[in-house]
Amino acid sequence: MTEDKTSRTSSEITGAAGARDTAAETAGTGAAYPGTTGTGAAHPGTAGTGAAHPETAGMKNTSTEEETAAMAWTRLAEGEDYHAVALTDNLGYAGALAWLEEARAGAPVPEPLRAAATRWGARYDAQGFARDRELLNRGYGFTYPGSPTWPQSLAQLGEQRPLGLWWKGNIAALDRPALAMVGSRAATDYGEKIATDFSYELAERGALIVSGGAMGIDAAAHRGAVLANAPTAVVFASGINRPYPKVHQELFARILDTGGLALSETAPGNAPHRHRFLARNRIIAGLSQAVVVIEAPYRSGAINTAGHAHTYGIPVGAVPGSIYAMCSTGCHRLLREGAVCITRVEDIVEILGFSAGQQLLHVNRTRTAAQGNGAAHDRSGAASRTVTRALASGVQLGLGLAVTDPLAGDPRAVRVRDALPARNYQPLDKIAQTAGMGFAEVMAALGKLEVAGIAESRGGKWRLTPQAREASRHRSS
Repeated sequence: MTEDKTSRTSSEITGAAGARDTAAETAGTGAAYPGTTGTGAAHPGTAGTGAAHPETAGMKNTSTEEETAAMAWTRLAEGEDYHAVALTDNLGYAGALAWLEEARAGAPVPEPLRAAATRWGARYDAQGFARDRELLNRGYGFTYPGSPTWPQSLAQLGEQRPLGLWWKGNIAALDRPALAMVGSRAATDYGEKIATDFSYELAERGALIVSGGAMGIDAAAHRGAVLANAPTAVVFASGINRPYPKVHQELFARILDTGGLALSETAPGNAPHRHRFLARNRIIAGLSQAVVVIEAPYRSGAINTAGHAHTYGIPVGAVPGSIYAMCSTGCHRLLREGAVCITRVEDIVEILGFSAGQQLLHVNRTRTAAQGNGAAHDRSGAASRTVTRALASGVQLGLGLAVTDPLAGDPRAVRVRDALPARNYQPLDKIAQTAGMGFAEVMAALGKLEVAGIAESRGGKWRLTPQAREASRHRSS
C-alpha cells in the first residue's frame, strides 16, 4: 500500500468520526461516539491524541469487550482490508463495531466508507460472533493488536496487518526466531528432501519453521521440525477449526503434539478460498526473520510470500534447481533479483542472524553416530516420497489459475467465483456476504463470470455452470 493511500484512509476515518461526533452533539445527546451515549467517553481520533487503540485513548471499553469485538471483525472483513484496519485503529474494535451497528440502523455514512460499510454489514451476524467466542472454551485462542500474545513483528505490515489471529497450540512458540520456508505444491523428491533436512537442522538450532501446511514443500518443512521434536507454525487460509488440506490432519495433529501451533486470520469455519491463500502469505512473511523459497514456479504463492518479505525488508533466500525444471524458475528469478543463494543450512543461519550460541546449539548436542545415522535415515524416508505432482499444466499464478484462465489477473472475479454454490442457486446478497464484497462489485464480477461461461443465473439467483463445477472439482482434487 502506498503512503498516499494510508494517509487518505486515516483522513477518511477521522473525518467520519468527527462528522458523527458533530451530529451527536447537535442532536443534544452528548454522545461522544456510537455506543457510548451517557458514558462521557472521548472519541478517539477527535481529541487530537492520535491514539490508535482504546487502551491509550482513555476509553471505557474493557479488554474483554475489545477482544470480543476484534473476533467479530475477523468475520466482518477479509484480510488486507485497510479500511477495516484504519477504522479499528481510530475507534478501537468495540467503537468500530458500534459505528457499524449505527450505520446498519440508518445513520449517515461518509461516501468514502459506504462501500466498505455495505460489505461489512452484509456479514453482520451476532449469533455467529457468539459461536466464534465459544471456541475459547474448546482449546482455541485468539490474539489481537494490543494483547500480550500479539506477535509484534506483524506491526511492519501496517494497514495490511491482520485484524486478529485465531490460534491453537503453543502461542509461546512465536517467541522463537522464525524462518518461513515455502515452495511448490508440486514439489520433486529433491525439493522435499531439502526442505525436510534444512528444517530439521534449523529447528534443532532453535528456529521456528513457519509455513502454510500445503502439499509439497510446506508439508516437508513442517515434517522436518516435527521429526526434530521442535515447534513449527502453520498459517491456515481457512478457519482455525477447519484445517486444510484435509489429507494433512495427522500432520497438523503432530505439529500441536510437538509444541507448535496453528494460526488463522479468517473467522472459524470459513472455507479456504483462493484469495485467502494469497492474503495469508503476508502473515507467513511478517512472522519471520527470513524467508527461504525451495522450488517455486515463476508466478506462485511462494514468490508472492517472497515479495511481501522484500516489501517489509525481510531477507529472502532461494535454493537453486535445474535450469530445465519449471518448478525452479521462480527461485532462479529471485536469485537474479538479489536473493541469497541457499545451498546449505549455514547460509540460512547467516541470514537469520543467529547468535554464536544458537549456532553451537546443534553442534553441542550429544548423540552417538548410530543415533545420528538413524535420524538421517528417518528424515530421508520422510522426504523420499512426493505427495503431489503438477496441479495443472502451464505456469501457475498465485490465485491458482493457469495463464490461459479467463480470470487471470482479476482477483475480484476469483473471489466471486469461489463464493458461488455448485448446485443450488443463491441470491446476490448471500454471494456478496460469502465473498466479502459490495453488491456493485459482485454484480460486475458476475457479469464477467457469465460471459466466461462460469456462472449462470435463474430468477435473479446465481450458481456455477456444470462446466465450471467440473473444473472446480479438478482444482480441489
